[in-house]
Amino acid sequence: MKARAPGLPPFAPRYEKALRGAVDLANALTEPDAIVACGSIATASRTGATPDAGSDLDVYVLHAEAWRQRVQRRIDGVPCELFINPFEQIRRYFAEEGFAGRPVTAQMFAEGLIVYDPLGRAAALAAEAQTQLAAGFHPGESELTRRRYRAACLLDDARDLLTRDATMSELLLGQALAAMLDYAFAARGQWLPPAKERAAMLLKLDPAGGTLLAAGLRDNDLAGKLRMAERLADRVLGARGFFDWVGPREHAISSGL
Repeated sequence: MKARAPGLPPFAPRYEKALRGAVDLANALTEPDAIVACGSIATASRTGATPDAGSDLDVYVLHAEAWRQRVQRRIDGVPCELFINPFEQIRRYFAEEGFAGRPVTAQMFAEGLIVYDPLGRAAALAAEAQTQLAAGFHPGESELTRRRYRAACLLDDARDLLTRDATMSELLLGQALAAMLDYAFAARGQWLPPAKERAAMLLKLDPAGGTLLAAGLRDNDLAGKLRMAERLADRVLGARGFFDWVGPREHAISSGL
């Protein structure tokens, strides 16, 4: 059965042509059981917002075959990404990404627009995704400490290289700030938001911290950015570098010796 549903979700004309082309491409690659339009273009179409000029159209394709494939194609000038997966693979993504605190696939299904779903599989996954997201993220104390330690040590490394290797210092500083945001959300039992939304969401979660981050990044001086990062680390992590930590004992694979 070809997945050409009589009525597509409401899309702006430019994106509707791209979505129709993506559906045709999905049919050329496999026999879909379900098709879901996801990502910022689908979200904008649902809310009436205007997507960013460089946004791409994400399309999840469910099928009954035991293989997965990612396909990137520009369709009618719109960059499109097709993610072709069997049903159970999506559930695996939910579990793996949920454990990491970055539920990318769950967010796509929870916020996506169903294009074709004769078997109700996309609707079932969307319901599971919404339940997972509503439950929040609850990592254990050792996992939170690991994330806190990683962010603090990245900041320490960035500071060490300030005068010796400014390029590497700035790269590490960016990683340290990203890790601080990761920890800020995890410590409050919240999922890590999509990358484009993290600064804005931090401002809502922690207005003082979000304001500090935005103001500090507007400073083109690397030393100034590092000073901002240290103040943010004091606020978010309670540490600027190495700190004492005893992790749990975990099972290790025996060397056989």
